[in-house]
Amino acid sequence: EGSGEEAPRDTAEDGLIEAILSGDAAGVKGALSARADVNVCDDFGRTAIMFAAANGHADMTSHLIEARAEVNRVDSSENTALMTAAVCGFRSVAETLLQARADPEAKNREGRRAQELADLSGHRSILRLLGATGSITGRSRLSTRGSVRGSTRMSVDLRGAAGIPGS
Repeated sequence: EGSGEEAPRDTAEDGLIEAILSGDAAGVKGALSARADVNVCDDFGRTAIMFAAANGHADMTSHLIEARAEVNRVDSSENTALMTAAVCGFRSVAETLLQARADPEAKNREGRRAQELADLSGHRSILRLLGATGSITGRSRLSTRGSVRGSTRMSVDLRGAAGIPGS
């Protein structure tokens, strides 16, 4: 009594994020049926579709897109869901996002596109996928000297936030 602290609230948005992180497709559908805001973001600007991308959930990504998730929304580092999929190595998620018109030319705060992040993260299949969409502009392979640390840190941060073990 009198502590001034609010009791935690369980909202449809909380349920949506929890379902994504736990891989609960039925929970995602339930939260969407309860009209969860698919574009709500955490303190770092990460949205539900970014969490789905970081965890490799192409099916959930599709459900979020159908519920009008903004595929080109950026987080506080100006990363998109496509960039997240590229860093984490989830080709099926990247394909789903590209089909929904995710912008492969968008740049994050470091000036990197999803293609460059896939390259720096060693995800060749995603690099080829992004090249097929016109993302590769004829440049030779990126030099990773001096730039891997920032991308690796981003990868670890995204994976840790997304509940991927071992980050």
